[in-house]
Amino acid sequence: MAPPPMSSDASELRYVVVVDMDNDTQLDIIVANYGTNNMGILFGYGNGAFLKQMMISTDSNSHPSCIAIGDFNDDTQLDIAV
Repeated sequence: MAPPPMSSDASELRYVVVVDMDNDTQLDIIVANYGTNNMGILFGYGNGAFLKQMMISTDSNSHPSCIAIGDFNDDTQLDIAV
């Protein structure tokens, strides 16, 4: 028996990263949504709750399937590569 789907919408979640993106010592969640051509960021409060998901478009037919986090431009701020 297959496990139930995580979501019934067309987002087709493909990748999840947990990292402190905004340097507030609270973990945040970043997701790549293959089916809806976007990524979402959920900023954590540190108590298991998160702000409403911020959606960022990755262009039509981009189908994001992977995310990398790092300081790619040496400005001491974390960057996201999709």
